[in-house]
Amino acid sequence: MPYELGRVETIIRPDDEGVVSSDNKVLATVYLHKGGVTLISEIHPRLVNEVEEGDHVIVDIPIMPSPNDPRPQPIVVKVIKDEKIVNRLKSEIEEEPEAPSVPVVVPGQPPTPPPPPEDMFG
Repeated sequence: MPYELGRVETIIRPDDEGVVSSDNKVLATVYLHKGGVTLISEIHPRLVNEVEEGDHVIVDIPIMPSPNDPRPQPIVVKVIKDEKIVNRLKSEIEEEPEAPSVPVVVPGQPPTPPPPPEDMFG
């Protein structure tokens, strides 16, 4: 289960005006610093009163389904309020070697199309 650093853009509560919900989950749109992807993530129930728009968070993004959870969804598991920690994590992300160009696939989100092939004769 990889963890990713992100920034909360929007919080969606089931009782918000203009929202009709089938459950009581609080969701957030989260911009991931690595990959530049925005995804919709559940906020862990213990954190729903702690997280605010603009906060940096750690998102648990499950890679593989498990027998207990055949449709794993990303979930916000930590709220980072200390800017020193955020800056250190961001610098570590920037220092990571460039990974080969592989489309980003986030459970519950449409896949990102691969980049067009480079013209080897141009």
